[in-house]
Parts: sequence; structure tokens; C-alpha cells
Amino acid sequence: MHLILRCFLLQAGSILGGLQPCSDSTCFAHSDSRRAGGLWRLRICCNGLVLQTLRLSQIERLGLRRYELVWHHALLASTLRTEVQGVALADLLKTLEPADSWRFMYQLSGNGYTTVTDREDMQDAFIAVRDIKGNLLDRDMGGVRIVFPGLYSWKSAKFVTEISLD
Repeated sequence: MHLILRCFLLQAGSILGGLQPCSDSTCFAHSDSRRAGGLWRLRICCNGLVLQTLRLSQIERLGLRRYELVWHHALLASTLRTEVQGVALADLLKTLEPADSWRFMYQLSGNGYTTVTDREDMQDAFIAVRDIKGNLLDRDMGGVRIVFPGLYSWKSAKFVTEISLD
């Protein structure tokens, strides 16, 4: 069952996402953000231009908040509830001042998975960074990722390394 789900998610991401990463991608991609530590970077692009590449510490300086994560797993008919610490996506975007014309956010994960989210679905989105004890999110939680409450979890790329606002 796990293998089937994994295959489905990768296929859905490549079909629906269609992300073309910014050229000259130098983002550090690692499947375990705990080991990546200070090497993790998030590249942020808008309309094909790189706005900034941020380290984890720069994102955390915007102010960590507590969020409740509720993952609904459709194929296994289960729910995971946990608390994490993160930064509101709106706070991050406010500091970068991207062009107002963007309508979609594409995400690229460290393993090549891509997904796209409509701007209208981002009201309560946040960047999940740490567990409630202050540890970086581990492999089971998908490392640093952007969470969109109300959307299916496959809209949240694990180990996100790049977002593009288009």
C-alpha cells in the first residue's frame, strides 16, 4: 500500500505541477532536514526572477508560531494530528514584496516532486519548520514544508527547496 501511494503521489505531482525550476538552481536538497541543518535553503522566484534564497534561520527570524497539523490520509482512511512550529507564509511574502500579478505558487521538493497551489487557497498557509519540542521536522513529517490548511497534503511538497510565484 505504501509503495502504491508513493507512486501515485509522484505521478500526480509531475502531471499536475509542471514546475520548471529557476535556472541555475543551487538549492541544497536533502531528504532529512535534521542532517541538512544550516545547509537547507529556500529559493523564492517570481515571474521567472529569483527574489531571494533564504536560510532556515532567516525564515525563523520572522517569528515562529504554534500550528496544529491535521493530515487526512484518504487512501488509508486515517488522520494524524500534531502540533508544529512555523512561520506564516503571508509574513514571508510580505518581506519579499513579490509582484502582485502572481496567481499560482509552484513548489519544488528536494526529491524532484512538484505541486502547484492557487493563490486563493493560501490564506492560512504556513511554513512548518520544527516540532513542538523545537527539533527540525524529521523525515516522517516531511522536513521543512509549506502547509495549506484545508487542502490535501499532496499540495504540500516535502523538503521544499524552491517556490515560484507565477
